[in-house]
Amino acid sequence: MIRKILGKIRKDELIRGSFTLFILINLFNLFGYIQHLIMARMLGPVDYGIFAVLMSFVLIYAIPSEAIQTVISRNTSKLNVGKDFGKMKDMMYKSLKNGAFVSLAVFIVFTILSFTLFSEILKINALLLTIGNLLIFAMFLVPVTRGIIQGRKKFSALGWTMFLEAILKVGLSAIFVYIGWRVYGAIIGVIVAVIAVLALSFAFIREIVSARREKVESGGLYFGNLNIWLAVAAVFIFFSSDIIIAKAVFEPELAGKYAVLSMIGKMIFYGTSGISKVMFPISSQRFEEKKESSDVFKKSLIITLMLCIAAVIITGLFPTLVIKILFGTTYTDVYYALLYVIIAFSLLSISNLFILYGISKNRFTKRSSLPFILLFAAEIILLGFFSENSITKFAIYFIIINIMILLWSAYIATAKRKAEQQR
Repeated sequence: MIRKILGKIRKDELIRGSFTLFILINLFNLFGYIQHLIMARMLGPVDYGIFAVLMSFVLIYAIPSEAIQTVISRNTSKLNVGKDFGKMKDMMYKSLKNGAFVSLAVFIVFTILSFTLFSEILKINALLLTIGNLLIFAMFLVPVTRGIIQGRKKFSALGWTMFLEAILKVGLSAIFVYIGWRVYGAIIGVIVAVIAVLALSFAFIREIVSARREKVESGGLYFGNLNIWLAVAAVFIFFSSDIIIAKAVFEPELAGKYAVLSMIGKMIFYGTSGISKVMFPISSQRFEEKKESSDVFKKSLIITLMLCIAAVIITGLFPTLVIKILFGTTYTDVYYALLYVIIAFSLLSISNLFILYGISKNRFTKRSSLPFILLFAAEIILLGFFSENSITKFAIYFIIINIMILLWSAYIATAKRKAEQQR
């Protein structure tokens, strides 16, 4: 009986891939949190608050990164039906070329903003912000190769690239801070790690690199899917903006302590992301093959819900212990708001699953993605102007926003569109 169950699990593409990515992505997340634990202890609340803001900017830069990876993965899934490696190669080269030009333009814009606006508002040295802006280049290039790896359903390879990146970030950041570079060293360690992993990722797509290049007819593989860009951007704006808003409205020490709560909350999102990353290319390829994929989504949703509920129970029962184990006693005095933050990020994790499922079946349109802009404006107003220097109110308003995000995402993802009916 047990052997029969294990046999079914091994044959189930979703469970097998989810388990692989769940382990490797959570190791990636574990080392990512180890980096934050080390930085929080080595830098102290004020400097760690600065580092957390810089990493939140990295998460904002990751908005195009996630959108690019999602677009590339979606189109790789299409090409994977016929094993068109030559067309995948053409898509990869065009995307890398476009990414290099766009990242340079974005870097220049953000550098100007860093010296004229961000430095004054956030009270962070403009040179430090500019160094952090170098990650923009990686954020436009790394997702190209990762998207191809994901679309090819090489989930182990995808997980290993992320795991190696996390190890390098921890080691290099700790070394650079230890030798006296402080926050500069922490962010430089991240930059070097990402560059190294970008070079390595080509080894996992050798069959595409060595293939004879064939022209892809669509010129919009990289930037043309605006509906995907808007939907993915929505998730990561809400995912990363809370720390930045907190830095703007709270005193430096309180902002640093909220950053710790937010990082614990983000563990939920990261912990469940492996499930959505496996579900997405499977559902996409089934859609192209005109096969049903609702069973894949339902299993993904059940697993995600179970993990979120477990996280809520644990942090609800032992909030002080969780903070103490992860970040030390310096941050335990804000334990009372941890549960609210965990609930907020659990809701966002479920929304992310709905959004990716909707994208895989062409259910998200440009128009259906626009309400996220209004929700982001509501977040800024509620968190920025009505939190009254209270972490608890700040977190409760964050929950309210995420409930609205979930309701809209679920509605769009489960409502069939003409594009799907006429595929």
